[in-house]
Amino acid sequence: GQHASTNIGKEKIQLTKPLTNVEQVNQALQETDEAVQLIRLNLTIPFGGIVDIRNIVERSHIGSVLTAEECLQVASTIYGVKQVRRFFDNLEEPLERLNPLAEQLQPLHELEKEILRCIDEHAEILDQASTTLRSIRSTIRTLEQRIRGQLETMIRTKSQWLSDGIMTIRNDRFVLPVKHEHRSQVGGVVHDQSASGQTLFMEPRAVVEYNNKLQEARAKERQEIERILRRLSGLIAEHHDTLIHNVEMIGEIDFIDARARLAQEMNAVLPKMNNDGMIAMRQARHPLIPPDEVVPNDIEIGKDFTAIVITGPNTGGKTVTLKMVGLCTLMAQSGLHVPAMDGCQLSVFKQVHAVIGDEQSIE
Repeated sequence: GQHASTNIGKEKIQLTKPLTNVEQVNQALQETDEAVQLIRLNLTIPFGGIVDIRNIVERSHIGSVLTAEECLQVASTIYGVKQVRRFFDNLEEPLERLNPLAEQLQPLHELEKEILRCIDEHAEILDQASTTLRSIRSTIRTLEQRIRGQLETMIRTKSQWLSDGIMTIRNDRFVLPVKHEHRSQVGGVVHDQSASGQTLFMEPRAVVEYNNKLQEARAKERQEIERILRRLSGLIAEHHDTLIHNVEMIGEIDFIDARARLAQEMNAVLPKMNNDGMIAMRQARHPLIPPDEVVPNDIEIGKDFTAIVITGPNTGGKTVTLKMVGLCTLMAQSGLHVPAMDGCQLSVFKQVHAVIGDEQSIE
């Protein structure tokens, strides 16, 4: 899981099970091998920007209105998908297994462009999202300037009535801190008072009307934003199938890439698979024992003989060897490379059994 770049890839890793069909096993191993070649060439698949948007897309599909953040995650994922697609399209030598997977990614450039035309990177709706929004916001700015102008004039000319020379906001309305004894001179609406009751936060009579208009304009702005988000959610819903398929393909490519990263880390090799129960590994290492402690073993079985008895003193490594063969078999059948020397051969088995008695200490 730690080698996956996306949550979708991590999920695929959790759900992975060993395959029992030799063709499928070879295909999975081949995919891993191609991703290892990319790592060797110092090429990194760019998974940046990709989010697991399946839940978001499903919600848009049943008619939910998405938030601006959610729309932004869709745009970011479309961008990420385009990067992955471009990465594979630009390879000098197309890869036999990975390129066809990447070709299934469909860049939805127009949808991404439309979302980013309406929403900025901080998930704020932009003025340009609609002409209505632009004009409502222009009204809001004008009203705010008028209110500020009126209040600034009062701060300059009537400072003796105020306990502080700054305007603040209470209940979404611009107010001034007025000394209790001058409330009647200022007139207007009291919205709040200080703990001592000496200062009242008042909306002076002169700005009540402007503040009312400002509240109306803000309500209109909220409605217009809702309408814009509903429209974007509808566009996302229209591309439901493509978006879901893209994300699942990215998960698949990430899963393969994670297998390759593990192979690199373990210094593992591509095993040759057979269906005849034949195993031949040189210098094979137990994958879960630290590299500086592990003792490599040569194992051969299934050609001239089909059973081995392993004897030796306690803690001599008998169980480790048995488990190593079982684990390497399961790894290969899950599409993973195995920690051994080149030219290693493994077989596809329908079942792998572990019988552990006498209080074994290698969990």
